[in-house]
Amino acid sequence: MMKVGEATAPRRSLVGEELPAKHPHVAKAVKAGVLSVAAAEGIVSLLDRVVVRAGDAACDEMEALLAERAPGLTSDELRRLLLDAEARLDPDGEEPREHERRDRRMLAFRTERDGSISLTGRFDPETAAPIVTAIDGIVTRIMRRNEHQDDPARKDSRTRMQMQADILADIARHALGCRAVPTKPITTMVVRMDYGTFRAALDENADAQGARENAAPAGTARIDGIEQSITARAVRRMAVDAQIIPCVLGGDSEVLDLGHEERLFTKKQKLALVERDGGCAFCGAPPGHTIVHHIDWWSRGGSTDLDNGILLCVACHHRIHDDGWEIRIDGAGRNAVPWFIPPPWLDHARAPRRGGPTRYRLVA
Repeated sequence: MMKVGEATAPRRSLVGEELPAKHPHVAKAVKAGVLSVAAAEGIVSLLDRVVVRAGDAACDEMEALLAERAPGLTSDELRRLLLDAEARLDPDGEEPREHERRDRRMLAFRTERDGSISLTGRFDPETAAPIVTAIDGIVTRIMRRNEHQDDPARKDSRTRMQMQADILADIARHALGCRAVPTKPITTMVVRMDYGTFRAALDENADAQGARENAAPAGTARIDGIEQSITARAVRRMAVDAQIIPCVLGGDSEVLDLGHEERLFTKKQKLALVERDGGCAFCGAPPGHTIVHHIDWWSRGGSTDLDNGILLCVACHHRIHDDGWEIRIDGAGRNAVPWFIPPPWLDHARAPRRGGPTRYRLVA
């Protein structure tokens, strides 16, 4: 509260001249009651941290955008928004931060008084990505199997945390006895980047020149299920793994629209929809938790095309069907915005709710 107060209070110069607040856009939003103190503190801390490298003009422009976008976001969505803002304001600072995060990686074991073993870990995004992808994919498979299991006695009664613990143990047991690398991954890790980042990740000569000039390759990329962005150099390190699919924006070599002949969306269509929806377009759950839902039902003539698909987790899929929500997509491609229109019994005015990552992600 003290930090926000100092950042939003009016100031006076040494000669008594009245000056605007240090962060006027945040001050205006806080005064209007639309921005919480916690959200204001997150924005102020970010801007104060990067202003030396990003410059006053860029930070002022970003402050206005964040003050407009932050109201109404959950704490998780706000964190994603601020991570995105920092990557855009200070792309050259991502490389040293990446090294710092990697240097802090650790995994510790401790025996508790009751004999149980506690694991405490901290991982940089590059190290965490395969761990999160493998465990999350298996947990999602179990939950989906439960969803379609009519016999309560045959449903998996473990909590999500218990599943994750058991899966980690299963992976370790497999590693102890495995003499060959599996030829087919259970889940796929997707790294998403623009074309410039893709070229920087492939061009070792440019990377070497950047190292000599003490500069990082331009651009950052994102890993599905990991909120922190990574650099092009990290992308190249990860690209040697055949279980990783690079999703390069701007490519048109794949045929993604299959038309009405196919009922189920393909894996490549889902990857394209992840680029637009970021995961569950309604609640923001990670891509691995989602299925592709036909906006116009296939059974009623809807086509299996990208403009008729949307990513929803199992819970939201049922909620949309059962409660009578309508879905509208404005625009086309990765910049399209899904809107959810509530049923009249829930909202008499039927005011559309914005969906997808545009709630918390800055638009390029």
